[in-house]
Amino acid sequence: MSFKGAVARIACATALLVGPGLTAPCYAQPLSLRAALQRALAANPRLSAAERDIGIASGHRIQAGAWANPELSYEQDNSFGSGPYRGTRSAESTLQISQLVELFGKRDARIAVGRAGVESAVIQRKAVRLEVLPPSSPNTKARASSPWVKMSDSRITALPIEPFATCGMSIA
Repeated sequence: MSFKGAVARIACATALLVGPGLTAPCYAQPLSLRAALQRALAANPRLSAAERDIGIASGHRIQAGAWANPELSYEQDNSFGSGPYRGTRSAESTLQISQLVELFGKRDARIAVGRAGVESAVIQRKAVRLEVLPPSSPNTKARASSPWVKMSDSRITALPIEPFATCGMSIA
């Protein structure tokens, strides 16, 4: 018997002896409705995408509140030419610094659009979360008849659609 064969046999015997101890027995465990709903919410890809959309909208809101960067430019005219413009003695140099100043509430409007985007993403996440929950849960009838739900439904239907359409956002 060769050395390689002996090592292979010892490895197989070790795996057979130790292997059953490494794996724990798997038994079916009862799953409550609350735990099942939590698992469904945690594993739903649409809900995690809605969470990412909130993060994206928050980033847009932060960017909307930022000031524009100042610009610095340098120009040099009449240099490296011929005749009297030879070399850099007759060169004209210009250094310019400029900063965009927004007037008439443009920045405030941009920030308001950013806030509306975050609120829209939060509402869409809530809608996706409600789609994941089963319609036959015990709280559905109580939730649907709640005056708060009725009031929020009336507010959602009363939202103007045009401001969101003009800024490239959509409410689905």
